[in-house]
Amino acid sequence: IGKHFSELYILSQEQGVDLTNYAKDMLKKKTVETLEFGYINKEGKEIYNRINFSLVRIGDQDFFQLVTEDITERRKANLIITHEIEKLKELDRIKNEFLSRASHELKTPLNSISFASQFILKYFKDKLDEKILNYIKMIESGGIRLKFLVANLLDVSKIESRELKMKMSNENLPSIIKSCIDNLQFLLKQREQN
Repeated sequence: IGKHFSELYILSQEQGVDLTNYAKDMLKKKTVETLEFGYINKEGKEIYNRINFSLVRIGDQDFFQLVTEDITERRKANLIITHEIEKLKELDRIKNEFLSRASHELKTPLNSISFASQFILKYFKDKLDEKILNYIKMIESGGIRLKFLVANLLDVSKIESRELKMKMSNENLPSIIKSCIDNLQFLLKQREQN
């Protein structure tokens, strides 16, 4: 307040730029620019402004007009948004890392369950009674489903890193439905919901 605009200096990281000389350079180059700058007001607060320059020719003379806008709050909001975006990116990275680790950690015990159930069904099938055989088939079927779910978790990571390739296949829908019903039979019997 009380100063001519030419006395204002644009604060940059290295040194101040004289606003008058900046405007004169634009007149010489016949360019129009928008400039954002910061300064300290009389209360000692850092304020940010945007100056919109426009060139005007009157007769044979070139003039420039400038309109200033206080962008301090917008700048603060942008800094907050930028900070929050960085936090979200970090959370996303942590989530992907967790999914990948958890998936790999689950694979080992699932492979053991799957191998053991298949081994029993292959070599001891005829030595087991029907009830035990059905339970082992449920273990095998559950192991296969869990392996599929773990593979899906890994696919989530691949999707986000753009490494996933889609593979189409025909499926037997009645067989899938029957498998779901068979897997639920044990729970239905337990709850007496036949």
